[in-house]
Amino acid sequence: MEALEEQIYRERLLAGLPLYVDKIPVYSPKLIQIANIGFPIYNTYLSICVNDNMSPQHTKYENKFLNVLRYDLDYHAYFILGLEFFTGKRFVWQDTHFAVEGEDLRLDSNNFNELMRLLRLANCFPEKDIKIKRNKELDRKIVEAKRKIREQLGREPDDDRIEFADLVSVLAAKHPNLNIVNVWELTYFQFNNQFQRMQLIESYDFGVRQILAGFDKDKVKLQHYIKKIK
Repeated sequence: MEALEEQIYRERLLAGLPLYVDKIPVYSPKLIQIANIGFPIYNTYLSICVNDNMSPQHTKYENKFLNVLRYDLDYHAYFILGLEFFTGKRFVWQDTHFAVEGEDLRLDSNNFNELMRLLRLANCFPEKDIKIKRNKELDRKIVEAKRKIREQLGREPDDDRIEFADLVSVLAAKHPNLNIVNVWELTYFQFNNQFQRMQLIESYDFGVRQILAGFDKDKVKLQHYIKKIK
């Protein structure tokens, strides 16, 4: 049942539709919304709202909602701004819970874990253990890529830190139907999906070209691009 539910959630997100927890909508923000506040602020909102990547004093309780209630005033302010950014609702703190102004909607210990789960899904934000595993793999690939560039250029490559704007620009330049104007209307979930799919297609095409050029097909890693994107 959980697998079916997640499949439905992913279909909704791919279609640009919100998810719901107790009638509170959870949106994957559009790229234009992220650009408007800046990716670092977006990332801060997300980290605070899901109680992740924060100092030990703000994550010491196993009950994540209790951690939120123990936030200092600055963190509370960012938490409420983050909730508004991801839900479109204005919340106010009422000691034991957060309520939506003018509506019978509340966020408390009963639904906070589900809200965090949906926020992670809508923003392609993996759990800590998965994220660490992926970062190690990414680091390995970056080191290998730098080594190859150094061999080709005979020098150290320039600073190749990839920013959010770089990734958006790449998708706009490579995608057959997107450009630098309309790409910003994608949600972050749609953007992440299309970027990964583009990489799969290019990897597959490159493998096919290698085989056609005479490479040993047993040594060519050929994965079809029609597959599930995590």
